[in-house]
Amino acid sequence: MRAHGLVAGVDGLGVHDHVCWLADEDDDWLPAGIDFLAGGLRVRQRLVYVGPHAPDVLARRLAPLGDVDALRRGGRLAVHCIDELYDVTDVLVPEEQLAKYEAVNELAVAEGYDGLRVLADVTALVADPARRAEHARWELLADCYMVDKPFAAMCVYDRRVVGDDGLIDIACVHPAARAPEHVVPFRVFGTADGVAVHGEVDIFSADAFRRSLHRVPSRDGELVVDLSASNYLDHHAVAALVEWSHALAAREQRLVLRATTSGVRKVCHALELDTSDITFN
Repeated sequence: MRAHGLVAGVDGLGVHDHVCWLADEDDDWLPAGIDFLAGGLRVRQRLVYVGPHAPDVLARRLAPLGDVDALRRGGRLAVHCIDELYDVTDVLVPEEQLAKYEAVNELAVAEGYDGLRVLADVTALVADPARRAEHARWELLADCYMVDKPFAAMCVYDRRVVGDDGLIDIACVHPAARAPEHVVPFRVFGTADGVAVHGEVDIFSADAFRRSLHRVPSRDGELVVDLSASNYLDHHAVAALVEWSHALAAREQRLVLRATTSGVRKVCHALELDTSDITFN
């Protein structure tokens, strides 16, 4: 399984990892971001840095990385103002955004790199509350892509701009996060055959959990939810899973719950939930 859970830094993140970094102050995340890019240099990934400034300004911020000009000239590092890669005027379309990154990643692989590593300060994309739901779906779609593609990302969001309530849905669809536990009590993230759930879901986080489940990308056949890394799922979480199973069945998908505890089955029985659309493993 890829790196997951609450983290203090970026050491050890590999070519498939995806971390959400919630910033508390101006540039408090930048040293970790530079370390994240340096890790990409060590594993021969092509680097991309996206932020809210002109490319030359962004490049100067990466000075501790080494000879940034040489990295840019050699094609090892690309630096972009956010409006070069995203439409900052409208709600993001996740599938279109993924297609853009997929093309860049495939080009990097074709040119001999071990994929792509993206450092993105994308607070501006979610400052407007109307944009956050589709942005959360984008983050989970991208995460599921990263499972078997050499693509790693560090996504930076400023808590002062967006607020903790506005960041819960976004942070909870990253496998790893540098964030307070109350903002990221659980994580839903991609696996080879579906998604995994890590952490705890209770009455306070159940609504966010339900929304995260409904953002999981569709796939043919069975969709597996691995519960082996979930510490606690109360009856609200179990009910959300059962509700989701019916929505999947309507799309001819079957939900498979892997590593299901006896507690989950007991809740289903006690609440008389219709589990006919679930396979328990």
